Amino acid sequence: MVNRVEWSADPGNTTTTGSDAGLSRFEWDGTEDELPARSDTWRTTAVILLALLLISLAGCVDMQEQYVEADRLTYEVVAPYHRAYVEGDPSLSPEQVERRLLLLDSWADRITEAEAALGE
Repeated sequence: MVNRVEWSADPGNTTTTGSDAGLSRFEWDGTEDELPARSDTWRTTAVILLALLLISLAGCVDMQEQYVEADRLTYEVVAPYHRAYVEGDPSLSPEQVERRLLLLDSWADRITEAEAALGE
């Protein structure tokens, strides 16, 4: 005995007559060994995702150190040139100069705080 199963992408569509648009089909002879092992698939997927999560968490400290170091090096290269530009650009208003310099100062402060947190 072969059972034909049809379902629609639209949950409200229970009609199996008419156009086949939006319908998916499979045939099944009624034995469990031919059904997709969904619980095994979900279990395997969950184990893989958990393993990836643990691996990524194990490397977080090292990645944070690398990020903070890279951010410090970027700051040391970019900040002096940007500061010189901002202080020397006559087209900027005093408020614009102040905001841009405050941005550089807050960037340096965030790096210093991150370095201190990693040192704890």
